[in-house]
Amino acid sequence: MNEKIRLGKREKEILEYIRNHGGEAWYSDLKDKFVFSINYTKYLRERLYRMEKKGLIKLIYIKNPESGRQKLRVILLKNSKNS
Repeated sequence: MNEKIRLGKREKEILEYIRNHGGEAWYSDLKDKFVFSINYTKYLRERLYRMEKKGLIKLIYIKNPESGRQKLRVILLKNSKNS
């Protein structure tokens, strides 16, 4: 069954942004683009988790070996042609 996934306006914008940046983006770049208030930061992360559950993106934590800090990489999945 080829069921179309329902997307909100902001989810479509996020997918388009990732597509226009080679299919991958850092969470910090998405935050800079889509978060206009510090209060919205948690909503962006929740939205990304929902998009991952829908099978549109993959969230990967990448650890910097020197500092030990992790960065979140958002990768567009090949089968996510919805927008």
